[in-house]
Amino acid sequence: MLIAQNSLTNTAPQQLTKYPVLSTFEQRTQVPKTYLVIGTVALLTLFHFVNPLAAPTSNLVGWALPTYLSFKALEVPGRQDDVQWLTYWVVFGFFNFLESIALRMVLYYFPWYFAFKTVFILWLQLPTFRVSFEFEI
Repeated sequence: MLIAQNSLTNTAPQQLTKYPVLSTFEQRTQVPKTYLVIGTVALLTLFHFVNPLAAPTSNLVGWALPTYLSFKALEVPGRQDDVQWLTYWVVFGFFNFLESIALRMVLYYFPWYFAFKTVFILWLQLPTFRVSFEFEI
């Protein structure tokens, strides 16, 4: 456990340096980037435990970063990132459509639906996995 914690505290700041927003936040507030990320994840997890906040939190996670990255993808020449984000929006739209017509039934059969939806949506967003490239026509 201690070894995993040490490797996390050593590699996390290096990985988070890729994101200029986190570096700017760290310079302005003198709070380490790692603490910001851990605090954000803890807060989002807490919001999922409070049932009325689960749906808005899940939708915020599904809209905030992908919207920004989709606009950036349109500015970059090339087709791969456009296909990735188009596929993401189709899947995310399907989830929202399902919620709009059958939310009570979905929550009855899947009580932790919003937690699973959030994890799945984060999995779709992460560039490490490149999920949507598997479905390219």
